[in-house]
Amino acid sequence: MKIKAIKIDVTKLQVYEVTLDSDDLQTYYDAIGNGCTTFECPIQMRPYYDEWEGGSDGFFCDGEIMLRWADVVGGFALPGFKQPLINNAIIVGSDKMGEARDHRQNIEVIKRSVQFFAYNGPKDYNLN
Repeated sequence: MKIKAIKIDVTKLQVYEVTLDSDDLQTYYDAIGNGCTTFECPIQMRPYYDEWEGGSDGFFCDGEIMLRWADVVGGFALPGFKQPLINNAIIVGSDKMGEARDHRQNIEVIKRSVQFFAYNGPKDYNLN
């Protein structure tokens, strides 16, 4: 099962399409990268085009990155989302039953929406 996803890459400061070879956990961890071993999906998006058949597209990001400061590379912000996401993320689609499928976002809109930022250590977040 091949799945088209969008990767938001904070190391390369790029947004680009990737292909996931399967829908298993390790594939998601590897696609997110930066030492990811668990993920969360804090943002659900309705597909870009009008012919919506149910399901949504989700941003999958490292769920425990704040516990591993040494793995933090940077992050990004999105309009309308109240907090930044740390390190890489992937956008994967799902059908109305929750099964993974190709993303349905306009990648050019995602590219224009993402604002990358650098990370210079815990002091960036006022942690003592």
